Amino acid sequence: LHSSLLPPPMPPSTSLSCSTEPFSIRKRRYFFQNILDMDRDGIVQWKDLEGLLMRVEALARKDEFIRSKMALIGLWHDITDHQISENEWLALWNEKKEDKDEESMIEHIFTLLDPSGDGLIDESEYVHVLYFFGKSKEEALTCFDSIGRSPLDEPIFAIDHKRFVSLWKEFFYSDDPFCHGSRLFGIVD
Repeated sequence: LHSSLLPPPMPPSTSLSCSTEPFSIRKRRYFFQNILDMDRDGIVQWKDLEGLLMRVEALARKDEFIRSKMALIGLWHDITDHQISENEWLALWNEKKEDKDEESMIEHIFTLLDPSGDGLIDESEYVHVLYFFGKSKEEALTCFDSIGRSPLDEPIFAIDHKRFVSLWKEFFYSDDPFCHGSRLFGIVD
């Protein structure tokens, strides 16, 4: 073929977005690395969640801290009783698991994101809690703008439990990087 008829070569990329790994798996890795593994050593131990609790305690009101602490303790017991590696975390998603196990994890994370306990995650709570996980205010606001939408793509001002479950399912199971739930816990590359 004549070289002018060939498309220009694609530039090489080192971006995760060009990974051959399904996007749902990249999001599960992201959750492990950015939400659970606070010291970034590749293994989640109780000390990781204790580090998060120290951040929460320093920034939160006493009632927020107590609710967050209880949610993290519950999450820890849902995941493991000792430690968990990233590969073990990913393998958990491949196992046939009881719906109640995942429902319990959803409850703990919802409680963590709703420190006021009113059954709604508003923008302020969401930004505040994502800050605990090391996300910037700008990133958290961008993410809330994405997740704070109805299924009809209309803006909403707070996320109720039912909507949160839907976003959770999109985050952990969808390979669509443009679905609202893909930004539930931050921006995944």
